[in-house]
Amino acid sequence: MESVAFELEGTLLKDPDPFSYFMLVAFEASGLIWFALLLMVWKVFSSYDRRVVVTKMPRVMVERFAKEHLTADEVIGKKSRREVEKKERKKKRKRGKKKDKKERRKVKKG
Repeated sequence: MESVAFELEGTLLKDPDPFSYFMLVAFEASGLIWFALLLMVWKVFSSYDRRVVVTKMPRVMVERFAKEHLTADEVIGKKSRREVEKKERKKKRKRGKKKDKKERRKVKKG
């Protein structure tokens, strides 16, 4: 069995920026009208000084692509479960420290 490997950007795509690839995927998946609409949206989006992408997906899934290829300044989206759990653990530790301080004060007064 023979195999071959190659880099997508710069080999199959003339431009190393994969934006053109994603536009091709949009055309292939949804047709010419959707492709044209996305292209118009892209032109309008890129004409502003500050660009913000809002998504229903977890922000971490979109942020890198949006910032690198859409030149977004900010991405607003849901926090991932991991981010939420980390924040909850931090709150619990903080509450625990406050509780410990109150108990120490009571001991000192008592």
